[in-house]
Amino acid sequence: MKRFLLIGLLTLSVFTLFATNPIDTAKLNPFMDGLVKATLHSSDIAGGVVVLASGSDILLKRGYGFANIITKQPIAVDSTLFRIGSISKLFVWLAVMQQVEEGKLDLNTNINNYLTDFKIPDSFAEPITLTHLMGHTAGFEDRVIELFVNDTLKLKSLSELLADDLPKRVRPSGKYAAYSNHGTAIAAHIVEIVSGLSWNEYIEHRIINPLGLNSTTFRQPLPKALAKRMSNGYANFGNELIKKPFELIPLAPVGAATTSARDMSVFMQMLLNKGTLGDVKIIDSTSFNLLVSPSHSHDKWVNPILHGFLDLGKDGCRIVGHGGDTFWFHSLLALFPDQNIGFFISLNSEGVGGERSFILDAFVDEFIDCTIEPMPVVELKGEYIAQFAGEYISNRFPHSDYLKFLSLSARLSITIDGGRLKMAKGNKVTYWLPVGGLVFKQEGSDERIAFEKDKDGSIIMLFEQRAPMVAYSKAKLYQQVSVHSIIFVFILIVCILTLFYWPFVYIIRRRYQPMRIASRTIPVDSKMVAWINALLLAIFALGVLSALGGKEQSVYAVPGLLKILLVIPIIQIPLVILLLIKTIIVLRHKQIMFVGKLFYLLILLANIAALWELYYWNFLGWNY
Repeated sequence: MKRFLLIGLLTLSVFTLFATNPIDTAKLNPFMDGLVKATLHSSDIAGGVVVLASGSDILLKRGYGFANIITKQPIAVDSTLFRIGSISKLFVWLAVMQQVEEGKLDLNTNINNYLTDFKIPDSFAEPITLTHLMGHTAGFEDRVIELFVNDTLKLKSLSELLADDLPKRVRPSGKYAAYSNHGTAIAAHIVEIVSGLSWNEYIEHRIINPLGLNSTTFRQPLPKALAKRMSNGYANFGNELIKKPFELIPLAPVGAATTSARDMSVFMQMLLNKGTLGDVKIIDSTSFNLLVSPSHSHDKWVNPILHGFLDLGKDGCRIVGHGGDTFWFHSLLALFPDQNIGFFISLNSEGVGGERSFILDAFVDEFIDCTIEPMPVVELKGEYIAQFAGEYISNRFPHSDYLKFLSLSARLSITIDGGRLKMAKGNKVTYWLPVGGLVFKQEGSDERIAFEKDKDGSIIMLFEQRAPMVAYSKAKLYQQVSVHSIIFVFILIVCILTLFYWPFVYIIRRRYQPMRIASRTIPVDSKMVAWINALLLAIFALGVLSALGGKEQSVYAVPGLLKILLVIPIIQIPLVILLLIKTIIVLRHKQIMFVGKLFYLLILLANIAALWELYYWNFLGWNY
């Protein structure tokens, strides 16, 4: 009897061990070492940290590579500091829920009831609530200018920053999710208002200090005690890593946090314990459960947007967390609630952030047992599947300022390949098989995309399963890259011919052509109007390329050169009107040859097209 009891106790203890810690830790270290080191080498990344924690234990905490490649200073996993970008937002939502618990905030109240120093315009009938801010469904455009700065004098209070630079409302609240830094900053400012504390005071008093996060701060520049432990951030120029300065983020609550792997392990353990760690309670379990519950869903077949957290789930695995990017640091925090595991990674070199997701996915595939029932593929007829083809634009881009052109990089295209969809997104091409009338799964996996129709039955939206924070609208003809490319090439060709053909022909005619033929050409004054227009367009185009030549130049501030250049489109308005008058005169002139009239008409059309392009991309006026 005792023998059977002993066997039963041993069996129970084994099951208990695997219930609380399903990871084979003996296999974990060598697997992660090989994976991360290979990724750093292949992607030219100087260094990084990886942490895996359960609710009570640290399963893995490793540093890789260098914090300083010149001195060969290695990453010290407990003390080297990293920037975590938008993972900072999780602190905002914890703070919001603390104020909800205290009865000072209500998630479904118009936020204008809390704002005292500025108000959100009533652009739409629907008010904006904290629920909308948490789910990124407030309907704001994206604002990028001065999201980063290089001058500490620009690090003003949230009140000043938001009052001076409110994003435009471009859609009704609650309609579609579009990730918004400014929306989160507004939520943090509301916490300031109702608590009577500045952001730094609040977050240190209510979250950082109680948890003992001694290496975590939102302060910029870093306090001296922390600055000496900060990892360098690196840009990649060719095959060379170049050290970059500490990044300054004016909207600090949305992305300015600096922290260590040790602090992130503590932070994750608090989250895995639903807001509590030991005797410290940050929020209660009800509030935590709300943070990781759906706030908005574009479609039942794709991940929902949560109350502040992001749903990162894949292949039947429940994963919640948040990614974070600065120019030089790329981080990811992912929680597996069903397995009671937290995963954190931060890398200190420029990239697109794909490396961190690659490492997370490799970890999931190797260690997390996720099961999902395969979705059977269905057959859709050719005329039906053809409706999905087209270009789709992410709804997260600046709508009202000159950085609207960033929307060109936030697109994907769908073409038809037999009975499947071929999606081109950047340099990545994937194929998707139909599993429902408006739902497709990726070939080789169960990742999904879903489409939405309008009331007339036309496809208008596309949603990606693992990117619930944005939605893609089907581009209309005038929005398509191909259309703008054709217009641009037309303007470019006509501009070059105008600038160089006439001066060349003038020299030839002056020397060799009889006057009776020269008299049948376009009058000099008409040519001068067209030539000046072409010259101004060329100066503007080359100047803008110079002013906005790098992504840092685009984001850190409005370049002084651009402010001057924006005079040119305004000057061109009366010049194009004059060109129209000259065109009418040229077309009525009986002696001018047909070819000359046609060329002058094309010049007019090219200049009108240029004005329209300048207007469309917000370069007609000082839009910033």
